[in-house]
Amino acid sequence: MRCLSLCRHTPQPVSPASSLKDAPRNSNAWESPPKSPKSPTTLSPDGKPSKELRPITPVKTTRPSTPGSGSRSQRHLILNFDVNKTIVMMDSVTNKNMEHILNEVLACAVWGEEVKGAWVCKSESPTVQPLRSGLISYYQFVEKQNPGPKNKLMRDAKCGTFTDPGQPGAHLQDVHGHLTKQLLLPADVVGTKGAIGVGLESRFTFIIPAFFQLLIHLKELGRSFSLVFRTFGNELKQVETEFNAFCTGSHPCFPGVVMDGSDGKADMRMDLTNPEKFGTFYRARDGITLVMGTLEQPAGDPPGLQMYFNDENDIETLDQNGRGVKKVYNFIYDKHPGVDNISDWFEEHAGPSKPQTLALRDYFPYWREQGMVGEAGKLLPIDTAQYNAEPGQTLGSHHIFIDDNIRYSQAKIVDVRDKANPQKKYDIKHLMRTHVIRAEPLHSITEGTYFIER
Repeated sequence: MRCLSLCRHTPQPVSPASSLKDAPRNSNAWESPPKSPKSPTTLSPDGKPSKELRPITPVKTTRPSTPGSGSRSQRHLILNFDVNKTIVMMDSVTNKNMEHILNEVLACAVWGEEVKGAWVCKSESPTVQPLRSGLISYYQFVEKQNPGPKNKLMRDAKCGTFTDPGQPGAHLQDVHGHLTKQLLLPADVVGTKGAIGVGLESRFTFIIPAFFQLLIHLKELGRSFSLVFRTFGNELKQVETEFNAFCTGSHPCFPGVVMDGSDGKADMRMDLTNPEKFGTFYRARDGITLVMGTLEQPAGDPPGLQMYFNDENDIETLDQNGRGVKKVYNFIYDKHPGVDNISDWFEEHAGPSKPQTLALRDYFPYWREQGMVGEAGKLLPIDTAQYNAEPGQTLGSHHIFIDDNIRYSQAKIVDVRDKANPQKKYDIKHLMRTHVIRAEPLHSITEGTYFIER
């Protein structure tokens, strides 16, 4: 089976598989994947590849699931994708531009030692894992020196200027420049009507190519999946514009893609006018609420759900993006620590019977208030009870969360709750083999097959 020849640079063949890891590595986001796998690479100061052995934690979905998807029966995937610094190299919550984000990426991937309260660089090339024990990344050093939510601005300022002249990573300015070049649009696309029409008004990409390459790959495999965009920020409208152009085949870099339902398959377009397809979480100490039909979040001291109610039976008319959409808010609530209602909602609205794209805004204030720990972060409901189903029995969905803030030592930003046992806390090593993936922008920016390999 071959990959769809839908991108501007035609992919080479890859083999169908039950996981997302089997395509060969791509050294350039816009180039065709090579015919055979290469060793994982890192970037040297001159921007050239150098070999690095880094761990790959594939997500395996080998149990039988919904019949008729791909060459064998497989569990339906619900792919929860963080937006900022995972598929988009900017952050609307903290107002970080691409230059700042790339400095943070390198600050996380350059290793040194702490000597008398100072950080001393010990690596010339960035790697996502230290090459020997006893090293600490510059980002980790800054976190250690400036801990807690109150010092976040200080950490952002230090890491966001990491490669600037006079800073600890100044010797990596060429690598920063190389990453920047990888985010450039093809020269024949820049400034065209097609690019401007999908929101690409500058020389740079918005959604990175590796994300689109994954969707093309899943489509070719016939894999049943749903997408859920998850973000603390307010960039979902911009994501919708470019993503829907991709789905309809009108994206200038991926012409001819069909993911709008016109081929009789699932319609994967986002729809921020349909109250069943977008919403926001609100978290408090006593529980979690998913409010569908709005991206606006409660304010006030203390905040609450009162802003969503009025005297007309919970119906409001909002001028959402100038479209004046009438919305009926739907509240899905679970008392802490349960997740039955929200878990069931996900299965009903993004499960195998309804493959589609949803857009959900997560609640940053509560995560920050609780010290930026996973238990207060972005909810990922799973249901391990269905894993014990008999062969041939419908197993439901397999949730995966991809986020750059996930740590190899802790979930950090993702709150994994098991419907069958909501009190249980899972070890991160187990979760990274099954449900969570740390996105590494150092590689996803430059490798078109990065998400396929994960």
